Amino acid sequence: MLTGTNDLMNFVLLLEHVISIQLSVSPDYILGGNPLALHCSFDTDVTDPWVTFSKDSTLIGFIWNCKENGITSCLSTPKCHCDSKSEYYIWSYTWNYTPSNENMIDATFGCTLGASESVIRVKKAELSNVTVSPALSVFTATENATLENITCTALCWPECSFQWTGPNSFIYNGDILRLSNIQQSSSGLYRCRATNVVGTNYSNFFDIRVQ
Repeated sequence: MLTGTNDLMNFVLLLEHVISIQLSVSPDYILGGNPLALHCSFDTDVTDPWVTFSKDSTLIGFIWNCKENGITSCLSTPKCHCDSKSEYYIWSYTWNYTPSNENMIDATFGCTLGASESVIRVKKAELSNVTVSPALSVFTATENATLENITCTALCWPECSFQWTGPNSFIYNGDILRLSNIQQSSSGLYRCRATNVVGTNYSNFFDIRVQ
């Protein structure tokens, strides 16, 4: 029963409050067979929240009262997790989703609590062919001079690491190769490789000739 003005104001504020939720996804890429943790957090403690999780607007599951699809406790299944202060007061849910190898495309994931929704776009992991610029098969350089920037490029998500290899066990890490005070012993075949979670791709070999 509302007994005064303050009680009435608090009741109205409670009715008008829309819980703010925030979805984050880890890792931030889609790779077939690699689990994604969809973490849905609330801006306030919620009693027995019913949260649905979706992929491209299609329901993939829900958590209610710290139970997977309202049945199995999140303590007993790797499918879900809840962060709580007690048995009833919750501040976040996590749904673990594993994309199939046959469904490697960008996707929009969402979590919904009542009238509140949070969505996030997640890109598929990718690694393109590796190219070198300038696109030459032979580079010539004068001994003791500097061979200016040769750039290694690949379309990568998540970001790639780049490494150059060459004669005499030469190794250099980075996407831009610059050889200063170059010697005739540096002559030979070089190439670049790009690596991320998808795997490793290599550029074509190119020849550096020091005169």
